[in-house]
Amino acid sequence: MRSRGRSGCGRGLLGARMSWPQAKLGLPKYGTWFPTQSKMLAYHAEMAAAAEPAAAAEMMCVGWDRLNAQKACVKCYAFFPTPERFFAALDARHPAERNGYELLRQDAPVCLYLDVE
Repeated sequence: MRSRGRSGCGRGLLGARMSWPQAKLGLPKYGTWFPTQSKMLAYHAEMAAAAEPAAAAEMMCVGWDRLNAQKACVKCYAFFPTPERFFAALDARHPAERNGYELLRQDAPVCLYLDVE
């Protein structure tokens, strides 16, 4: 089954379980990448169901902005098993290329955080 995201990022992907060729697409080497948010969320649900509750609570869904071949900004989505893996992906990149952000799931509790200066 071939899958294509709305952004065209997923060309050549076989199924939702395969990770993208991160280097070719300019994505961090950590994480499991998907062309659509729905495929990433389905993978997250599958991994969370198979994990211990404490491990499932740490899993992260991430959105990432990148430029495609036409230099247009497109969204890609990733699953990270822990926040440490996500932050390792951010730290490994130049500050100007840190375009990842956590997606807050509406069915999971979150803590309020305010960054007030």
